[in-house]
Amino acid sequence: MSKVILRTLVAFAIVADSGGASILAAGQDPPAAKTTGCVERDAASSAPVYKLVTTRPDGRPQVFVLRAPKEIDLKGAVGKRATVSGQIGRERAAGRDIDVIDVRSLDITGNCEGDPK
Repeated sequence: MSKVILRTLVAFAIVADSGGASILAAGQDPPAAKTTGCVERDAASSAPVYKLVTTRPDGRPQVFVLRAPKEIDLKGAVGKRATVSGQIGRERAAGRDIDVIDVRSLDITGNCEGDPK
């Protein structure tokens, strides 16, 4: 008689936002977040890398790297204030943690401060 041992591995993630923290089961997408800031092109990168610069509640800047499908024109949004909706994550690149938004939508709401356009 053989014994069958069943093992279940349950993976989960804790997602925190301004509304608190919640636990997600494996394979479950985190809810979309929405944030507003200025869209910039990363001048230090030879490839086109776009970022959203926002202000944290304590007044310090927060920078998100934007990843968007081709239908969303990040190049045309540079220098504009925009509200971005998408999934926020953290990745490790070049030895440091970076915040990333997988953009679902981008709505231009005006110009960034100091930009006369």
